[in-house]
Amino acid sequence: VGFESPDDFNYTLDQFVATSGQTVFSVTRDATYISGQCLVFRNGLLFDPTEYTDTGGATGTVTLATGAITGDRIAIISFRSVNSTSGVYASFTRNTATLTNQATYTASGFTLVSGLELLFLNGTVVNAQDYDISGQDINFIDNATGELQIIQWSLNNLGVANGTPVNIDAYTIIGQTIYPFSYDSNAVNIYDNGV
Repeated sequence: VGFESPDDFNYTLDQFVATSGQTVFSVTRDATYISGQCLVFRNGLLFDPTEYTDTGGATGTVTLATGAITGDRIAIISFRSVNSTSGVYASFTRNTATLTNQATYTASGFTLVSGLELLFLNGTVVNAQDYDISGQDINFIDNATGELQIIQWSLNNLGVANGTPVNIDAYTIIGQTIYPFSYDSNAVNIYDNGV
């Protein structure tokens, strides 16, 4: 009594080993997938959305602006959020800024909400200990230069981030092969030094 289940949050991962010059990658998604709700990686580095075209639908495609090199590993992570009342909605927003030796970036044109973000600088993920958010400012530990992509998860019907993402940072120890933390094996991304 009084329990409300959270919105559906769907995550699909398609992985490819590219052939020389390959630009088109076919992905399997739900027919109600919203175009642009994916993260596209080449060898672990996040593409800027200007570097590819994403078409929606159950048999969508991601088309790279520049052909891949033989052996490139392409990963496409697609997201879909569904509310039982209002239907499918965007799982995240993406904002991009170009930084030049900056200690601080002030979000402009969108509201930055601490705890809903996933940051990438020049295609690599930015670890939580490398920045702090205060109001509309992202303060970096060291000055940052390059393209900053700010992925900000949408709130679901319960007022929390879709899929309740959790970021966990761990420092490696020589010889240690196991790093314990709680996760869903069907919905985990692991980055090593940002890639």
